[in-house]
Amino acid sequence: MSGWSHILALTELGNLYTWGRADFGQLGRTLTEASAPSTPSPSGDKPTVWPIKGKTFDPVPGRVIFGCTSEPQSPTEEVHITRVVAGSEHCLALDERQRLWSWGWNEHGMCGIGQVSEADNQTSDFSIRPLDPSDSDWCLKRPFLVRFPDPKPFPRILNIGSGYGHSFAVVGT
Repeated sequence: MSGWSHILALTELGNLYTWGRADFGQLGRTLTEASAPSTPSPSGDKPTVWPIKGKTFDPVPGRVIFGCTSEPQSPTEEVHITRVVAGSEHCLALDERQRLWSWGWNEHGMCGIGQVSEADNQTSDFSIRPLDPSDSDWCLKRPFLVRFPDPKPFPRILNIGSGYGHSFAVVGT
């Protein structure tokens, strides 16, 4: 599965690995080494990587840990993912308990959270940050559980999907 410039790989054991562009939190994890690609040089038949100035990349696949509330990331529970989808700079994952997780750019609320303030960032159990201090758009750099409106905050989810700037979940009764 891929977003605009990031890749997600789901293993048979339900582990999720990501790599690629990371500047909007779309990798959902701590980077192994945050850096822009180096300037390419002729390399015969080896692939060439072109730099994109000012962007953050992680070319090494790294495991996304779900249920983390601290750095370094240590899980509070074992989570096995059954389905994953990617938008342009955000991702959704469904776990074996049919809970929905989301992370990445929340520009249009596509990560499942509404308005966020700096106070929310200080007290929440997920990590959020503004793209720009003068901006109202927020990124989630780690997966968080999407809570649905009461009376059933975690309904039975049948399917999930996402696009460039939207996400959806099909829920059952």
